[in-house]
Amino acid sequence: MFNDFNEWLCKTNFSFLHGASHPRDIIETANALGYQSICINDFDGAYGLARCYRELDYLRKNQLHQGLKLNYGAEIHLHSDHDLPVLLQDTLVLVAQNHQGYTNLNRLLSYAHREGKSYANIPLEYLLGSDVDGIFAIQPMRGRVRTQNSPSHHAELKQCFEGRYFLAISRHLHPAEDRWIKTTLECARRHKLEYILTQDVFFHNRQQKCISDLLQAIRTNRVFDQCREHFFPNAERCLHRVNELERLFTVIPGYRKALGLSQSLNQSCQFDLDQLGYHYPREMIPPGHDAQSYLRFLVNKGLQEKFGHNPPDKIVRQIEHELVLIGKLNFADYFLTVWDIVSWARRQHILCQGRGSAANSSVCFVLGITSVNPDQFDLLFERFVSMDTSAMAVIVQQWLRMSSPSGARDHYARSVRHSGLMMDYSSKCLRLRQVAIFVEPVPETLSWR
Repeated sequence: MFNDFNEWLCKTNFSFLHGASHPRDIIETANALGYQSICINDFDGAYGLARCYRELDYLRKNQLHQGLKLNYGAEIHLHSDHDLPVLLQDTLVLVAQNHQGYTNLNRLLSYAHREGKSYANIPLEYLLGSDVDGIFAIQPMRGRVRTQNSPSHHAELKQCFEGRYFLAISRHLHPAEDRWIKTTLECARRHKLEYILTQDVFFHNRQQKCISDLLQAIRTNRVFDQCREHFFPNAERCLHRVNELERLFTVIPGYRKALGLSQSLNQSCQFDLDQLGYHYPREMIPPGHDAQSYLRFLVNKGLQEKFGHNPPDKIVRQIEHELVLIGKLNFADYFLTVWDIVSWARRQHILCQGRGSAANSSVCFVLGITSVNPDQFDLLFERFVSMDTSAMAVIVQQWLRMSSPSGARDHYARSVRHSGLMMDYSSKCLRLRQVAIFVEPVPETLSWR
């Protein structure tokens, strides 16, 4: 029964000065112990999720994977009480069940940091009015359970999550900890809530307890003897072996039902980072076209503008070769995005010039992105784009006018918001990160020929 255990509360060292174990140690230990799944929910952010995903992927590629599944969540603060001992902070764990849930989770986390990096929190009133579709919530056996067990709090959250609100029961073999089991069971009975079993993990093994204490001393800026109220009472907030789990939890009333609930929740979690992908702007693609067909249309149009109605056979063959490769790699949207930015620059009378390996592309030439005439040189397109690499090609555009990156940023701001791309702006460059487009200003004294 405990051979396929699902752990729902786990912090990594990306919960700064709280979690005492690296994602690698967490994932490797859970995998070695034969857990069915583990949910990473660092405080107020998705900080450790990508690293945990990478570590699990490493195990798969090296044939060390024993079936462990990664679930994705975060533990949010409902108040700015981060300076209190961890056991007294008013928090709530949110777990994404699907892609929409992960989207909603990240929106909530963005709001939590509305006032800056420190003391991120989401007031309960805001959470109750938010879109939580695809998310379920877990109340740890800490925080509100120990400080203010408000009846309305549980009723409101149960209604907000449409029944997807659960209590967590942890057993840590210490009177100061385990006294709250009875309180949680009574709360579950009173409010008709279901509960799950969890180890509430902050480090992967017991030896890390000393590191956990050290982190709390650093966090509070005190010597050990002055911050013991911030320490966990013992070293039980770690990942346990199957026989230890059985010893811990078989004394909990209704433990079989709780384990069954964990299995059902794990099955409901269908999201994985593999589902995330690039979403390019689509506004430039007219009705009746997809990205590849519209790119071909623009290339044929540019080919006639550059070479007339009888272009050289060499260029026609090269362009067809490039278009086939672009289609196989699904890069058409990428080329259209660059073309759209460059076209806007031309309309603004801003001189810009493509450089680097993109100059090996005949498609880039006829689209006006680069200026190296492929009819005059023997170009190697595979130096720019190749089937041998899955990495996104990089097209660098240099701009003559120093203010042009800001204008391009403004031009693309709406598309970036709608597409989920990330745009960074500094005095040196404009960067659409996920499509690898770079726009760099150059000194106005440079002579363009």
